[in-house]
Amino acid sequence: MMNRDHTQEALDEYYTTGIDPTGGEISDDLDKQEQAFYAEETGIDETELDTVQGTMMAGLERLEQYVDQKIAEIDANEPDLDRIREFIDTHEWHFAKTMPEIPHWYCLRKDKGDIEEFTWFAKTIREHSIEGQFYGRTYYYFYLDGYKYWWMGPTPEECDLINRDKVNED
Repeated sequence: MMNRDHTQEALDEYYTTGIDPTGGEISDDLDKQEQAFYAEETGIDETELDTVQGTMMAGLERLEQYVDQKIAEIDANEPDLDRIREFIDTHEWHFAKTMPEIPHWYCLRKDKGDIEEFTWFAKTIREHSIEGQFYGRTYYYFYLDGYKYWWMGPTPEECDLINRDKVNED
């Protein structure tokens, strides 16, 4: 059995941090004598102590549900890397001959006729991009597997060209 000093320290930690230092539920670990001692020291009677413990446990359960929900939202917002790689691998990337001083490649919406998939990839680039400047213009770059990708056009839905360039490792 814990002595009163240890019990007090454990209870203080539990009630201030919500962390149970015993690894179990505090209400299971405290006998009536310990609860009475804590009640006397804090001015909280045993019934109120049970209520506080119940409220804290309910709060911890709500917090756990909130964290699980946020993790699910993060997972749902992660880009579908397999689908992105499939798009990249199944499209023909043309070298931009008109700009040999800025070597990069592009694919066209019209090349495969898969307008929905092309639009999806352009939207994915926008949703998971990092804003960058190039010759005074703002572009949205998506980085994957040593390349950066960006679309050209007023919106992802209207773009007809997606560019890619090797990322400098310097």
